[in-house]
Amino acid sequence: NLGEVDVHDAIAAAVERLGRTSPARNVTVEVESGLEVVADWARLGQVFDNLLGNADRYAPPGTAIRVEAAPGKRSMVVIRVIDRGPGVRVDQRERIFERFARSEDDVAADAASGTGLGLAIVRGIVEAHAGRVWVEEPRDDGGGRFAFALPSAEQSAVAGEDVHVDVDHQASQPSQRA
Repeated sequence: NLGEVDVHDAIAAAVERLGRTSPARNVTVEVESGLEVVADWARLGQVFDNLLGNADRYAPPGTAIRVEAAPGKRSMVVIRVIDRGPGVRVDQRERIFERFARSEDDVAADAASGTGLGLAIVRGIVEAHAGRVWVEEPRDDGGGRFAFALPSAEQSAVAGEDVHVDVDHQASQPSQRA
């Protein structure tokens, strides 16, 4: 069910869902007006739910999560979920998107922080939408910085592109990098 999705609306819906499970968590949203991507609404919701859920799990209580979205390069929209948690070590930034991957810190602490499937699902969905996902270097205030890029609906329409991907198949089978 691909279509033009208003990025602000998709983020707002995910923030509302997070508010039901974590009402004390403050989330700030910075989205340029009118940004739309080519996406499946429900699958994009899964991406936001997983990234916001992770940010909520790792960020210290009382700190805000920030979600940003802006036009990127090559007709893409870049979306970031930023928290004040411990971040992801450089040596784990690619591996963290593999199935059943958990950070070494979680394993060492025997943390019950999940199955290690959430970020693999995120990657599978984003790549099925002709996008990509990555971890960015933390800024001065530290924390996790997860970013992903999806095709801009505006640019796809201007170019006359007919974006057609099998989201259900790709999302259930995260791709493996060579």
